[in-house]
Amino acid sequence: MNDYQKIGVTLSAISVLFYGLGVVLFFDQGLIAIASVLFTSSLFFILGFKRAVRFFFARKKLRASLLFFGGFGLVLLRWPVLGTLVQGVGSILLFLSFIPIVVTFLRQVPVIGQLFDTTLVRRLLRRASMASSYLETNGGVGFEPKLPV
Repeated sequence: MNDYQKIGVTLSAISVLFYGLGVVLFFDQGLIAIASVLFTSSLFFILGFKRAVRFFFARKKLRASLLFFGGFGLVLLRWPVLGTLVQGVGSILLFLSFIPIVVTFLRQVPVIGQLFDTTLVRRLLRRASMASSYLETNGGVGFEPKLPV
């Protein structure tokens, strides 16, 4: 990990702090806007400029990027609750392919890994993986999976 990536990880951690404070303080527009700027800039530090631009504006992720940046615009236009929700949906769609990597990492963490071995969590993860594969193949539109109960 080079110095730019370390800066990016730090910026993303600070952005999570600002998002949390912004939500706790009744969706404070300033804190949420700062968090959005920090998070976006952290991705540019972690990935590098060219890879980050390719990530945000890839054909498959264009709708998710529009939601992400549209939510940021709504926050700047003084609609912090709606903007945060839209930006959250955009973030989920943008980072959907990273969820299996995160789950694999969390399974190796001592206390949290035991939680992932419970039946309920395994069922939820299986449903989430079915939903994410459906969303990735259909561009995030019309999610109506027929899941076994």
